[in-house]
Amino acid sequence: MQGAGVIIVEDEAIIATDMGAVLQRRGHRVLATVSDADEAVAKTGELWPDIVLMDIVLDGEKSGIEAAGRIAALYDVPVLFVTSHADEPTVRQARETGPYGYILKPISDPELIISVEMTLYRHALDRRLRASEEKYRRLFDNIRDVFFRTDTSGVLVLISPSVRRIAGYEPEEILGCEVVGFFEESKRRDEARETVEKGGYLDYFEARLRRKDGSLFWGSISAQSYLDSRGNWAGVEGTIRDISARKRAEGALRESEETLRSLINANPEALFLIDTKGAILASNESLSKYLGRRAEELIGSCLYNFLPPPQAELFKKRVEEALRTAGPVRFEHRDGGSFFTDYVYPIAGRNGALSRLAVFITDVTDHRKAVAEIKRLSSEIMTSQEKERQKVARDLHDGVGQTIIAAKLNFSAFQKDRRKYRDRFDTGLRFIDKASQELREVYTGLYPSILSDLGLEATVRWYAKNYLEANGIETALNLNVGKLPHDLEVNLYRMVQEIFSNIIRHSGAGRVAIELSRPVTGRAVVLAVEDDGSGFDADGLDETKKGFGLSNLRQRAETLGGEVGISSRPGRGTRIAVWIPLGGNHE
Repeated sequence: MQGAGVIIVEDEAIIATDMGAVLQRRGHRVLATVSDADEAVAKTGELWPDIVLMDIVLDGEKSGIEAAGRIAALYDVPVLFVTSHADEPTVRQARETGPYGYILKPISDPELIISVEMTLYRHALDRRLRASEEKYRRLFDNIRDVFFRTDTSGVLVLISPSVRRIAGYEPEEILGCEVVGFFEESKRRDEARETVEKGGYLDYFEARLRRKDGSLFWGSISAQSYLDSRGNWAGVEGTIRDISARKRAEGALRESEETLRSLINANPEALFLIDTKGAILASNESLSKYLGRRAEELIGSCLYNFLPPPQAELFKKRVEEALRTAGPVRFEHRDGGSFFTDYVYPIAGRNGALSRLAVFITDVTDHRKAVAEIKRLSSEIMTSQEKERQKVARDLHDGVGQTIIAAKLNFSAFQKDRRKYRDRFDTGLRFIDKASQELREVYTGLYPSILSDLGLEATVRWYAKNYLEANGIETALNLNVGKLPHDLEVNLYRMVQEIFSNIIRHSGAGRVAIELSRPVTGRAVVLAVEDDGSGFDADGLDETKKGFGLSNLRQRAETLGGEVGISSRPGRGTRIAVWIPLGGNHE
């Protein structure tokens, strides 16, 4: 096993040397030994160690606790405190940085080795846990059906974001509400409650549910009781699926043949009814156009005979799947240059057996073209924004600048002879008024109004959706900073713009995680952006290289008294973290 890279932060040279010798005999690598907090943070960003051994009392004004807090905010590197201070206030303050251990001097060699290697082991486990949690969160956020969980009183304690699409609620709006309160019919509500409370489960239990706007929809509910770690009943969990479309289809098919024919012929989608063998029982005119056959040719004939062999085989498999699962099936196919989305709904006969299937074929070619056009327009908008900034610069120089020069000349003349140049004085005032008006217009064009109206978190969400996701990049957002001073919000937004621009142009990333947070220790704000792109050699990076713009990012952060940490390796993605202190004008 390759040894770990270690940075030792210790102001007593003898102790630092002894610890380094012990670790090197064990096969670990001492990357650096430093004695003050600022150098500890800088070396961590430069060398990217596997672990930092941190003394609390260091040379200089800053403590090891402060350095640990900044390292935790900027880099994913574990910190192990090695100190002689065991008083409760110090321990409490150190604990807030989230260290992986706290060992007291003097330290025996076995104790040091065990502490370091346990820290490395725990950090590896934490990384795997975060990856697992992130995978679960993505599945939870993107699940099509609504997943819910209640406590023993039937009160919602967890619900998936898909409730927004299906019922119009934000998840936080309905947490704490009774799930049965969304049932329209008290009879169905009581039936569902009784079934679950008796320890049974609901399997595709159908009921009409109420949306936020008061409208109703059909939901298919699958739910069962769940137990806590002690085996006690803890509540109910399950899923809700919107089956309104299927219900509408079933209702229409129960109507008379004439009504059904009128309905389906008015539908621009190809809609038809087949038996379990693929024989067409009813169809609309759109199917005739799609297959290029007259309606009388289709009725009674097998659908698969009118399709190319690959498409026919695909339809057969999806029909078999719908019959096997007794549920709707959705799939897509391509026919030449056109794209289609197909839905197959099994329908039960009077005896309960599945004897027919309703099929919808929707042409989504225009939709796909629209999505592509939106992506193209988004790219053009970003280009035009830069052109607009250049135009503003020219306007400032050619318009406002010349106006102010004219005003200055007029006032210079007036100073020599106030009475003689009274008219020029008045003209100068008009020039100044005009300049002020033009400046206001320019500033209005540059000012990010969405930031003023909705705040930083909403602005970052909007920008991620319209910039990263529009370019095919998946985003994960964790924004929790609340309201910040306006000037700080503007600066953080400009940093986000710079980072996103670098990701789009250089990284080749498929996924980006964005975090805005306030660390537990210290009064600060942390902006962290991590991508899974190609990465680069951060140690050998020439920040003046065209396309990176990282020097602008550092300059903006340093102006605010902050720091920028960049962690990247070729093929391993990139993480950029910005740490900005809160204090003074930023409180």
